[in-house]
Amino acid sequence: MPVYEYECGEHGRYETFGPMEECNKGKCPKCGKTGQRKFSPCHVYVDFTPGWDPAFAKVIHTKKERERLIREKGLVRYKD
Repeated sequence: MPVYEYECGEHGRYETFGPMEECNKGKCPKCGKTGQRKFSPCHVYVDFTPGWDPAFAKVIHTKKERERLIREKGLVRYKD
């Protein structure tokens, strides 16, 4: 099941975990009001291929260079 991110006008951001059919029913855990759903970018890197990387808008020549850029941007690399 996916995790959904919401924002409550009074209490800020929070996440809920549930089936897709309930994605627009995220209630704030503090006040119970339905929050506004937020969409976050998802960056997933599985393997390395030299060349243009649209996530960084530049050519990346080595795996080491890509790993450095991922750390600098605060991204998470998911491995198999």
